[in-house]
Amino acid sequence: MGVQASDNIRLESENPRSDLAAHPEIHARMLCPISGNNALNLNLRAGYSAYAQNPAFNRFYIGPETVLDFEIYAGDFRIDLHDRCSLLENNYEDPTVVGSGSYTRLENGAGVDAVWDLNKAMMSAGYDHINYISYDGNDGTTSIFPDSAAEELTATVGYRMRSDCLAGVETSGALFHYVQSGRAFSDALQATVGTFLEVHISEYLAGRASLGYSAYLPQRGKDSTMSDNYGLYAHLDLTHKASQFLEYTLSGGKNVSFALYGGTIDLTYAQFRANWHLIRKVGLSTSFLFEHGSALSMGGETFDRYGPGVSLDRTLAPRLTGTLAYQFYRRDSNMSGRNYTTNMILAHLTYEF
Repeated sequence: MGVQASDNIRLESENPRSDLAAHPEIHARMLCPISGNNALNLNLRAGYSAYAQNPAFNRFYIGPETVLDFEIYAGDFRIDLHDRCSLLENNYEDPTVVGSGSYTRLENGAGVDAVWDLNKAMMSAGYDHINYISYDGNDGTTSIFPDSAAEELTATVGYRMRSDCLAGVETSGALFHYVQSGRAFSDALQATVGTFLEVHISEYLAGRASLGYSAYLPQRGKDSTMSDNYGLYAHLDLTHKASQFLEYTLSGGKNVSFALYGGTIDLTYAQFRANWHLIRKVGLSTSFLFEHGSALSMGGETFDRYGPGVSLDRTLAPRLTGTLAYQFYRRDSNMSGRNYTTNMILAHLTYEF
């Protein structure tokens, strides 16, 4: 059970509304062994948001951790058949959402991943079909972001230079289709090719880095305002256990993201998160997020969004945990009416059966 207080539930630049929302949730993790090498897994997180003063915003949600997958091991191959589903209801999770408190996006992806591990060499490939459906209010899919679908292909070839170092080449392709195209939304093809490096420097320090070239090619009709976009993409993930008291993760990157409320965005981001173990039975986490986005549609908006966060959790009983968290965001835009600040406080109790 969670309770969230926010002073700007619609992420508005002027006259923001505050409210208190209850979030009852259920988490489930289930494993069904089919044989000694094959297993069916289900991970589920779902809940309901109930607002005290704005009941029109009440809605169900499904967490992005929700996945049903079937793992198959055969010799040097590992095959994963999966279906991932999420129904996002937190508008602040999408940096392009402004002035909407009822925005909800259903995202469902079904596909297959295969890994061929030859000890020194490793090859992988994957395919996913993803549907995106957006809801804003109670009158169906009437939000700015229209319904869409994507066909995504990925492939990597890596070589282990050492047991703790894997380097190689990665490539991907995506065909993105809108149910209804327009000036701000166009069907598009995205392709990337680059290199990656995964390294375990020690048992306490590990990271993955990738760098490559990306091409985003919209299908331009007579009403489209979008143009081709070419450039570098980069991603970095670093995990470090500095001591028995501190472990942290650092992630960042730059890429073109098309499955957002505001359309296609050239997004640069950086996030730092630290977990502190200073008091017995008490966990402290601090974070900071920065995002810079440039819209390839929607009037060419450029924005910066940043903010710190802190959370405190404590074991209250053998099966009961309490969490208290605070998150702040500030958004600055070159377009009027699209700036905002928001403060959120979350209290959460988790009982594990």
